[in-house]
Amino acid sequence: MILPIISIVVQDTRHENVKIGPIYGDFFKNAFFIYMLSILFAIVTTLGFLLFIIPGIFLLVLFMGIPFVKVIDNDPFEVVIKQAYLFGKQNFMLLSSLLITFAIVDFVFTYLFSFIAIVFTEQMAIVNWTLLLINMFLLPLYIITVTKIYLSWNGEADSIKEADYIQQLAKYH
Repeated sequence: MILPIISIVVQDTRHENVKIGPIYGDFFKNAFFIYMLSILFAIVTTLGFLLFIIPGIFLLVLFMGIPFVKVIDNDPFEVVIKQAYLFGKQNFMLLSSLLITFAIVDFVFTYLFSFIAIVFTEQMAIVNWTLLLINMFLLPLYIITVTKIYLSWNGEADSIKEADYIQQLAKYH
């Protein structure tokens, strides 16, 4: 689910319109690589969580940029790992606070809507549907936010804004 959302945000940022074909292309081109790397990343993060919670969160934040780097820059394995590490290192506080904020919002909404659904309906199916709906809105919002942060970090968003600014200046001269 993360790869198509990243592709949509990148297309919107680069071209200001979104086409379906490149979304599928990015997904099928990067899915296996991201899946295999995610297994390795999940093992390393789990080991970090087993050592104590802090090393796991630290590793999670440092390497959470792997799918973003692969989809946006389409670099080879070594460069993806290095770029993701640099992205996580240079934006550690921002990504940590974003992760904590979304976790708290998810927890509050999940608890609140689960409580309401259990009190009024007493059916677990309703609880599951509410959890699904909450995550259906929060997860894409989180992915879009991190993608925008990455595009801003690697300078691509700035160069696009600069090109638009130059075009606007050319209209008036």
